[in-house]
Amino acid sequence: MIWLAQMYESGVGGKTNPAKAAELMRLGANLPDGTAYVDLARYHWGVALTEGRGVAADPITGRQWLERAAAAGQAEARAYLDGADKNRR
Repeated sequence: MIWLAQMYESGVGGKTNPAKAAELMRLGANLPDGTAYVDLARYHWGVALTEGRGVAADPITGRQWLERAAAAGQAEARAYLDGADKNRR
């Protein structure tokens, strides 16, 4: 699901569709813990919410998803949060 979402987001193989990409990321992020790539989906869904990619921006909820992904060991989520925290100072 996350790979298809990234195809819609980047336009690989067709036109970009940020809303469809975001919907697939949301679906992937809501899968049960331990599901393959769920933490990657949670990272991408958190970024989509934080930055308003294909959905209305919701930085607070986006951060919650990013923190959940980071707590599960998703290194990209941790790096994203660290960068956001640095920019806030």
